Amino acid sequence: MSTVSLNPSGKTEYLETSPGPSPAVRSRAVWICPVTCCVALLACIFVAQPFADAGFNDDWSYAHVAMKLAETGRLHYNGWGSPTILFQVLWGALWIRLFGFSFDVLRAATIPFSAGYVLLVYALGRRVGLARNFATFGAITAGTSPLFLPEAASFMTEAYSGFFIVLCVYAAVSSAEAAGRKAAVRWLWILAVSGIAGGSDRQIVWVAPVAFIPFLAWLKRSDHRFLINAIGAYSVCIACMAVLATRLAQPYGPLELSHQQILARVLHGAVPAFFLIVRLNLSCLLIALPAFLCFVPVWKMLGMARSVPAGLVCLAVVVFFAHRFGDRYLAPFLGNMLSPTGLFDNDALGPRPTILPFAARASLTWLLFFSVLAFVHFCILRCARLPRMPVTLFVLFSGGYLALVVPGALLGPGFVFDRYALPLFPMVVLFILLSAQTYVSRAPLAAWICLAVFALYAVGTTHDYFRGLRARVQAAQELERRGISRQRISAGFEYDGWTQLQLAATIKPVLYGDAPRTFFWFWPKAAALDPEYAVSYWAPSDLPPERQTTAFYRTWLPPFQWAAVSLSRS
Repeated sequence: MSTVSLNPSGKTEYLETSPGPSPAVRSRAVWICPVTCCVALLACIFVAQPFADAGFNDDWSYAHVAMKLAETGRLHYNGWGSPTILFQVLWGALWIRLFGFSFDVLRAATIPFSAGYVLLVYALGRRVGLARNFATFGAITAGTSPLFLPEAASFMTEAYSGFFIVLCVYAAVSSAEAAGRKAAVRWLWILAVSGIAGGSDRQIVWVAPVAFIPFLAWLKRSDHRFLINAIGAYSVCIACMAVLATRLAQPYGPLELSHQQILARVLHGAVPAFFLIVRLNLSCLLIALPAFLCFVPVWKMLGMARSVPAGLVCLAVVVFFAHRFGDRYLAPFLGNMLSPTGLFDNDALGPRPTILPFAARASLTWLLFFSVLAFVHFCILRCARLPRMPVTLFVLFSGGYLALVVPGALLGPGFVFDRYALPLFPMVVLFILLSAQTYVSRAPLAAWICLAVFALYAVGTTHDYFRGLRARVQAAQELERRGISRQRISAGFEYDGWTQLQLAATIKPVLYGDAPRTFFWFWPKAAALDPEYAVSYWAPSDLPPERQTTAFYRTWLPPFQWAAVSLSRS
């Protein structure tokens, strides 16, 4: 194909250009990228096999509410957890009515929302200006991260709230950039409805409509009809928030404090709370490391004069943190979903093998600090090229969300977990990729390798945790077959929580002032239990001779084999 152009001298030149992709090729590219993102997530879930005859983390509590709703048609909260989980238990109850109750049925019920979350991250990336390859990279990063993948096939709230948060952001961007009033109003109401649905499940989703609708109203203040719709949508959201807050309020540690306790925590807990939020943000940046490494091709622009001092400064910071604070400020920083022992570190009695040694954590921390420093340098150079609208919305949501984290942070580490970084995570990744796109045309090999390593780690830790969970359940069930009642058996957090709800239907919530015990931390909450037998993790090479039952299980991460044993406490 030839095109005609005029050169500076005014003469006509014929330039040879390659033909563009055919319509069929363009059509395939439209759907093949998002499908690839979903396939990556589903493949990881399939390989990890996150299924067991027990809950995962807190989802045994939510599963019990869904089960009672399916049986009685009424909500029966049990006192564990602060989310209202209305949307989630309605959805779960529908699946229970169709397929019967099991934890795995509820895990399967979550997978469509996890896949939808990945699709929405891809769509949001495209909406804010990312090329297809970068949007694909960002969506796969979000879906296969070690923080999200374990939640993707669980009945936890993260997949549901993540889906609605990204949908709210997408709707807000679409409304702000809509060419006509009708489209702007339509996306405004999608934002409101999504916020209501998501906020009825987990209250943090309310940040999106509460922050975005006034911003959109100000942005389009000259359009009076849009303003009327914005006022109406905002009023509906506030009314729904009020109804849910009065009718479906759940126990939440900060709300249980007296005025004197609140004042004491503000005066004495502000500095620890600040550093706790810093660690939460470091957890978010850590799982966004594949996106940061998209800048690797332009690191050479720093030159030796900048890169060597920057690397030494980062090394000095890592050494200082390690010396001053131990390993608290080394990756993975908070140690809940991501810990040196894999998923969790206090789910049951007994030791678990360390799979992230100190040297690996220190090296990962140095790489993260250097990558963030380089990102800040390059981002400042070309900050004017970033699209202001989505960046503004990202900042609005992040500020509102972190403000909600502060009350829990004032109470201490037991009220802030690394999974609380997930609402910010997709926006952080997309912001980094928007910046990277101004320098490079595609994600470099280093970024893809990091993404693959993180995904493999997520699959491995998820697989190994569920292997251990199934082994704990197996060891406990062997005791039950010997005639020992479940009430007399403790087999870890999820098993004990479900036993407590089966026996008493309620459980004592976590409140400020709860002290750790020398025995299993969850026993004071599960008052209906009388644990004469306890299932513990144990190294296969050093099994106690007094064990009652033993369940060996293989792991994909070192040391490749571990055991769950039951011991009599008498």
